[in-house]
Amino acid sequence: MWRSCPKSHVTTLDGALADIDSSKVIRNAVYGYQHNDVFDSDLKYWTHKISDLDAPAKGGGVFRIGRAPIYAGLFQKQRAPLPLEMQRHARQQGLVVSDADLLFSSSNGKIEVRNPNPLKGLVENKPWDFQLTTSGLSSSVEMAAICPVQDAAKLKRFLNQFQERSEPAKPERDYLQDFPGFSAALGLPLTYPNRGESGWIDLDDVVAGDALTSAKQLAHRICKALDVIRSIRPGAIAAICVPFRWAEYEKIEMTNGKPEIDKFPIPRGAVVILDKTSALLWVHGVTPNAMNPSWKYYQGKRRIPTPLLIRRYRGQSDITQVATEILGLSKMNWNTFDYYSRLPATLDSASAIAKVGAYLSGFGSARYDYRLLI
Repeated sequence: MWRSCPKSHVTTLDGALADIDSSKVIRNAVYGYQHNDVFDSDLKYWTHKISDLDAPAKGGGVFRIGRAPIYAGLFQKQRAPLPLEMQRHARQQGLVVSDADLLFSSSNGKIEVRNPNPLKGLVENKPWDFQLTTSGLSSSVEMAAICPVQDAAKLKRFLNQFQERSEPAKPERDYLQDFPGFSAALGLPLTYPNRGESGWIDLDDVVAGDALTSAKQLAHRICKALDVIRSIRPGAIAAICVPFRWAEYEKIEMTNGKPEIDKFPIPRGAVVILDKTSALLWVHGVTPNAMNPSWKYYQGKRRIPTPLLIRRYRGQSDITQVATEILGLSKMNWNTFDYYSRLPATLDSASAIAKVGAYLSGFGSARYDYRLLI
């Protein structure tokens, strides 16, 4: 089976292929906000170009690419079936799996509450371990700070905003909620230091040498500051101020082994069955709107979502169980308030660890606690 997929090729003025970073910028500009109608128009244009043309085959005869589209019929509870005139075009079958619920605690800490939306569930309830918090297991969240002297006032203002109320703009209310402040939302006091106190460490960011040498100097100073915080406030969460002037030190790429600085879419949970052991799963897709479940929310509001190819190599789990577990794993990244990640945590974390490993390859054999790099 052949499929056509419009793709942009970016070239320089002399006709050579552009570098990867430049190509990404151009493709993002072309595809970033391309909606279904524009994508469909491009697809029809290229389908017309390459279909219904006779191409001689090596062994004799003629090879021809047809224009017949392939549709998939998706079963979803409480949704009407496809009209009969559409059903005859559905060559593949599938279903829409219900999204994974997250567990929260009721406001009084007595019962568990389920909600698939992480922000709505948190604002309307309390974190799942709220009862443990109120029992004194962890009475507060303590923060520490590592910051260049000239940026101390900016970081202090930033920390103060944790306890301030904030309301999202109207276009973002399809997912974002009114933020009541950290302590009000989580039911947990938050403390952070002032400059001059033991939990606030001034960082000297005056460096010398080339970019890589300077990056190493900053990295070692930050690690040393973290060691100090760990010794005097072992349970504290360290906030590290990273000013824009450090931008040239933030990305390290490997070259020859040497480091150098450098219409709404388909619903989330849709599954199209390919055969007995494989299927397409849309982890990224439309979810219920936070203001009205009958409305739609599309995270990022960009581009048409692409599915994951899932294949069962062993075991007897059915596709519903496998898809539900993958949807649940896509909600396991606690470093974001997004509804979900586009990949399950098993793949996302592996990719992040690999990147950290590449960054640390230029720092010798010294060991670093991975959680400090998250």
